[in-house]
Amino acid sequence: MLTDFIHYTEGQLNRANDERKDKAWVIEKFNQKNSLLLPVWENLNLIKNFHVIKESGSSSIRPQAIMIKKEVVSEVLNLKNEPILLGLYQDQAIFAIDFSSLEKSYIENLINQGMFIDLREVGPHLSSKDAALMAYARGLSYWHRENKYCSRCGNLSNSKEGGSMRLCANKKCEKPVFPRIDPAVIMLVENIKGLSQQRYCLLGRQNVWPQGMYSTLAGFVEPGENLEEAVIREVFEEAGIRVKNIVYKFSQPWPFPSSMMLGFSSEAINTNIKINENELEDVKWFSEKEVRNFGEWGDKTKKLQLPRKDSIARHLIETWLNKPT
Repeated sequence: MLTDFIHYTEGQLNRANDERKDKAWVIEKFNQKNSLLLPVWENLNLIKNFHVIKESGSSSIRPQAIMIKKEVVSEVLNLKNEPILLGLYQDQAIFAIDFSSLEKSYIENLINQGMFIDLREVGPHLSSKDAALMAYARGLSYWHRENKYCSRCGNLSNSKEGGSMRLCANKKCEKPVFPRIDPAVIMLVENIKGLSQQRYCLLGRQNVWPQGMYSTLAGFVEPGENLEEAVIREVFEEAGIRVKNIVYKFSQPWPFPSSMMLGFSSEAINTNIKINENELEDVKWFSEKEVRNFGEWGDKTKKLQLPRKDSIARHLIETWLNKPT
């Protein structure tokens, strides 16, 4: 049941952090015949074969990221479409390019290979390479759109070093800005002794989630606290449970829009739940047996459902289910 990798990781790219500081080198890579562009429109990625999954729910045909040659979109490339160098596969450069300034249908028709889709709808069905690349492209494109103006003086900023930073265009300011991510903790809380002889874990749900879906608790790290303190605070705030033996497990970039999820396991000190209704609709203890009987995300034939396969929450739950007892 445990997946071999955490989605949106394993990009396997050489990010060329030294070489990309040379503007001429970046331009040369962009103009090479074998270089590829990964199109983005607002927060959507261009996907091939999405309709197969959407109509049938499962298929032997895997959706794919669409990467194109520059000449396919040469008629619309301009200064508004600042190419973002994602990195190199050996000597082949991969660039993200944001077409949000143009009509979505126009770009789809121009490329004529797929459609722009929310990555969360198709992420679990993508290969690890495609999922990681598209998440990276989506995250950086979002950051550039949100940082077009200098936070110090209000002037326009320009993409520099192949899109790895922005620099204020005001010569009296020239404030550099680098991509930022929002750290969030996400934790599997278990009751070691159990409410009987079984192991139990603590899962909750928000009212905006699909009916019946439960997941691990999570929240953003606040200024002035370390990660362990954030775990303790979030679990207590949301469920009234105190925790101990907090252990870091793994992390996941989550570009929806710009988070870094930091996964932990922890043990409950008390078991009486006090739900913060401003945060969650429900929180419950579930036995190992109950969790194993959960359906897949979106499976309406099951009363209770697991988080999506591409989420770190799912990975934390599966790690707990597969832990030796």
